[in-house]
Amino acid sequence: MSIKQFVAEVRLTKKMKSTFEDKMNLLFFIGPFGILFFGVSTMIANFNYRLEVISIFGSLLIIILGILLAHFVYKRLKQNQTFEVIENENILCEDALIEKIKIDFRIKKIWFDWKNGYIEFDTNMKAFSWGERITVIKDGEFYLVNSRPVSSRQPFTICKDRKNIEKLRKIIRH
Repeated sequence: MSIKQFVAEVRLTKKMKSTFEDKMNLLFFIGPFGILFFGVSTMIANFNYRLEVISIFGSLLIIILGILLAHFVYKRLKQNQTFEVIENENILCEDALIEKIKIDFRIKKIWFDWKNGYIEFDTNMKAFSWGERITVIKDGEFYLVNSRPVSSRQPFTICKDRKNIEKLRKIIRH
């Protein structure tokens, strides 16, 4: 897929197409579903063999933990593909945006295509991230921004991508 086609599709859908790596990351649901299965099976065993309140309460906590972890994994994997819309209040052009990005981010590589309004860059590794790939697409008076881990061995970060998007939001709005 060419950059022009990619940019046109993102402008239309505000999402990236799923890649093979994105589909393989769904395997991370095995952990939360395993916890959920364990909680349900202990709950069933508690009802079949003994009705102790503490055992039922413990099983219920395990089920809730499995559901919360599954929700967290789903939300984080979905955020890897979804673009956030940031209004370009200061009418910041691509040249000025790239200069501010170079100042505020520790950049490893940067790619841009002025004709299509496309900027993409990789950040360096940090303590809790192996680096992020940040994509910025100009869409009229708005910028579409996405941050996702560079490596397929790290399907999501705890909060690094959210911090990158907030940093870009401050750059674009101020």
